Amino acid sequence: MKKFLIISLLIIIALNCKAQTNLVPNYSFDIYDTCPWGMTQIKYAVPWFQPFQISTSDYYDTCSNYMNFMNCQHPRTGGGYAGISMLEGDNWREYIEVKLNSSLIINKTYCVKFYVSLAGIGVLTRAIDAIGMFFSTDSLLKYAPIADSMLILRNPQIENPSGNIITDTINWVEISGNFVADSNYNFVTIGNFKDKFHTHYIDIGNPDGLAYYLIDDVSVYECDDTIIPPKDNELTISNAFTPNGDNINDFFHVKGQNIKNLHGSIINRWGQELFKWDDVNGGWDGKHDGLDVSAGVYYYIISVTFDNGEVQEKHGSLELVR
Repeated sequence: MKKFLIISLLIIIALNCKAQTNLVPNYSFDIYDTCPWGMTQIKYAVPWFQPFQISTSDYYDTCSNYMNFMNCQHPRTGGGYAGISMLEGDNWREYIEVKLNSSLIINKTYCVKFYVSLAGIGVLTRAIDAIGMFFSTDSLLKYAPIADSMLILRNPQIENPSGNIITDTINWVEISGNFVADSNYNFVTIGNFKDKFHTHYIDIGNPDGLAYYLIDDVSVYECDDTIIPPKDNELTISNAFTPNGDNINDFFHVKGQNIKNLHGSIINRWGQELFKWDDVNGGWDGKHDGLDVSAGVYYYIISVTFDNGEVQEKHGSLELVR
């Protein structure tokens, strides 16, 4: 009977909930219209492109042996990733750009994250700090010269901290941050938006090498940015959280006033209960049996008793983003 009730609940939630989703299409570069077989083929990872008249940015996928031509990195998730030169000479740059699934909403706070890894290309390697994401209302292709791989000077809303030179060729390094949209942005572009003078770098091996980075798992989603405190006997339940240890939105929890008792339960899409708690100040840290669960959509059942005896039951979906 209990299993039947849980399955019925999941069906109802699936039909009625509006789960928060990643606004970046093909965020993990797993979708392609043609298996990449050489360089300069970012356009195959539809709908990503390079914002120049001539494209030189690269795309790699496990569908082709070409993935290991310039590096031996495995995708962080899925089967693909992008590759771009972020510092070569004084002005040579590559970028990748994509149109978001929907425009950003002015005054909304957005959580942004992507992962990079320095390509292990031996004596040619140069490592830098200036890696960022720039949001724009129009594609930067609109402003690009009729040339390829030239420097675009912009102030990215999300950027790796200055002086934090990324040299890791084994692991994927997270670059993330939050920002409040001041325009209805439609496009995101990733790359180095600083000139050589303002880019901190080190040469690993051959001087005057190129800083070639791989990119995977790009996400942009609306944060849990509730500012107005809840009214009496009113619950505020977030629909997304990021349990990555940065002390920002690391827990899924319930906010409210005058809560006397609370019982919460987290269920996966197969109806398995992963976590439960009875502490008013408690919540879920994204783990099951001490291990991190994968990113995706999960479901909650919340039962609350207030000081005046009123009982409320809430159920819905939440997105776990890593």
